[in-house]
Amino acid sequence: MKTDLCPRVTDLPPVAVVEQEFARPREPDVRAAVFREMHRIFPDAAPLLDKVVGLTMPSRGIRDIQTVVRAAVEFLKPRW
Repeated sequence: MKTDLCPRVTDLPPVAVVEQEFARPREPDVRAAVFREMHRIFPDAAPLLDKVVGLTMPSRGIRDIQTVVRAAVEFLKPRW
């Protein structure tokens, strides 16, 4: 490791680069997968009736984010 750019640092511990790969399963039908998982979260629509529902979505690592959001809204809308 080059330490000439940081002259006050003289004793650096050994450093290693570690790479990790995660499985990236592909979902053939994204809309169906969203409906399946939302139905698992909300098996009974009764608690949602006449309620204000906030829908938040993470944006990192979701390939078809627009499809996921649309499907989630499509799932929840008739249950309000």
